[in-house]
Amino acid sequence: MLADGVEASSRTLSDPTPTRVRQHVRNIVQARAQEEQLDECELTMSDLHRIEDAFVRVLNAIHHGRVKYPTEVDDSSGDSEGDSDSASDSASDSSQDPTVTTRRS
Repeated sequence: MLADGVEASSRTLSDPTPTRVRQHVRNIVQARAQEEQLDECELTMSDLHRIEDAFVRVLNAIHHGRVKYPTEVDDSSGDSEGDSDSASDSASDSSQDPTVTTRRS
């Protein structure tokens, strides 16, 4: 119940920084407790804090930022855009040249 709600609602965060994720998880758990959904379970407050920490670790791993790597510049074509389209264009150009052998896996 807690995991499903936390995971689904975390996907609505526009900028999921670690601080925002932690606050979001805390808000969800507190809301469930205030709605008396946890009244009949045997979880202690200490257990709930450990559960929150686990949710935060997992969600931060899911929503971590990607490192933007520099792109290679193809000096022979004069293109310096470095996007995936230019890479696919050069691959299609080499397929027309009979002296170039490409290996696809």
